[in-house]
Amino acid sequence: MSTIIKGDEVRAVTLGIKVEKSSGATVNGSTPIFTVSGLVLVRAIVGVVTTAFDGTTTSLNLTHDPTIGAAVDICAATVVTSDEVGTVYSYLGAAITTLLVSSGTTVPGTAYAPRPQEAFFQPGVINHKGTAADAGTVLWRCLYVPISDGASVAAA
Repeated sequence: MSTIIKGDEVRAVTLGIKVEKSSGATVNGSTPIFTVSGLVLVRAIVGVVTTAFDGTTTSLNLTHDPTIGAAVDICAATVVTSDEVGTVYSYLGAAITTLLVSSGTTVPGTAYAPRPQEAFFQPGVINHKGTAADAGTVLWRCLYVPISDGASVAAA
């Protein structure tokens, strides 16, 4: 008798649990994308542009607004002014580095190796933060492992 193994099950065991959320059109300010409950180990945060950025001079970054303490940048702002559908962003996990943008060195849809680093997150909100209003929309995916009992990451 053969066993059918589902992709979600393999991913959860090898990479972590996946949660995703669209940023909606980028605003000048923060848009909540993930809510962190408990202590989690974030294995990777990856975004894919689903609506092209419209040419407005815009940068974006990810921030963490913890339940206790002050909001901090997860990475430095990256210019996304005219990024096309299919452009991939990957948070590398190193302290205050820019998002790795696939179109910076490759065409959207081309494979690249981000080598993500893991990071621990306490309860709070992870935000998509823009520097200007723009039509650009990003579908964000977060892979995480719960560390404390009941810990989770959910779409905000």
